[in-house]
Amino acid sequence: MSHTNDPASRFNQLVEEALDLVKSNPDGIYMSELKTLLNTSSVKMDGIATRFRRMDGLTVTEVRRDGQRPDFLFKYERPWAENVHESRAKAEFAENTAGKDASNTQAKNYFEALARRMLDECHASQKTIDKDLQKELTVEFFRVGSINAMVKKYPSIPKETIKRNIRTPLRLPEKLRVLNEEGLHPDPQISLWIALFAVNLHDWDGSDGDAEDVLRTAEGISKHLSAASRDDGDELRKHAYQKDAAPPADSISTANAVWIAVATLHRERGLKMVFSTNQIIESIREQNLCSVSDSTIRTHVSSHCVANTSAAVKYPHRKTYRVGHGMYRLYKRGDPYHPTRESCPIAPLQFQLPHRYKDLRKWYDEEYCAQA
Repeated sequence: MSHTNDPASRFNQLVEEALDLVKSNPDGIYMSELKTLLNTSSVKMDGIATRFRRMDGLTVTEVRRDGQRPDFLFKYERPWAENVHESRAKAEFAENTAGKDASNTQAKNYFEALARRMLDECHASQKTIDKDLQKELTVEFFRVGSINAMVKKYPSIPKETIKRNIRTPLRLPEKLRVLNEEGLHPDPQISLWIALFAVNLHDWDGSDGDAEDVLRTAEGISKHLSAASRDDGDELRKHAYQKDAAPPADSISTANAVWIAVATLHRERGLKMVFSTNQIIESIREQNLCSVSDSTIRTHVSSHCVANTSAAVKYPHRKTYRVGHGMYRLYKRGDPYHPTRESCPIAPLQFQLPHRYKDLRKWYDEEYCAQA
């Protein structure tokens, strides 16, 4: 490895050499042994230990021996994407579900495993994330626009660490960016986690070749979480969903019922029409879209779903647009919205719609949003 006269570059090279040594010792390597192998000072070794604590996949464990100074054991845990057995399961899944609806048992088990892994990573990162490192990496990503370019710029930081710290929709394929905006999950933060987890899993970095695989993975996780939320005993519901987050088997969420009701009213009466709260409630009842009380629907119509009002709930939507007092129309892409509604769902995803409304999303995308 070539060395430069720049102290920062020399230290980064030293960290990289130390990381290679740790990775080559599956049972771990002690700090004292690493210091000897690297032939470096205690000050630099302390700096390496500090850097290791910021890296995903590396554990630093303090070890005390009788009569001796404390030592530290560095151990590298292979990231999930590198696990041989899970990689084989992923390959088998791709082979068995290519070109299919991915609704068989194997696919469901696969997406359940992915969903659990995604949620585990989400909650772990929220507790352990290094905010300073995240800010530094994100700012630089905005400049270079590529994860691979970031890896070259930061050779001492593992690629998995870089990917998990850069949490911006700019990393998503275009189609997935739209799905994230519409809401892969009622919580916008978890929606972005789902999308970025899929991007990281397939190591997508701007190439169109596997964008469809990324999209299919994100949709599969989102769909599984929606299904899992129907089971009160499922631990996924515990950290992912509130009461109204996803539709039960024979119904839909109140927010999606409002969207369907307004959309069908537009199709019946005109794209430029506006509707009262009572008209929307009546449409929901006539179509038997959900069984909640009129007061709950009224709250969703007048508050939870309105794009151009301040959000007053944890999981707001951007599904309708207020036009004058008590009058509403469907929200259209490009409409202005309140800052508190940033990244909120704007329309149900295809699988969240009952079968009889299967063409409603196409109408919304191609006709409603296309109107001048």
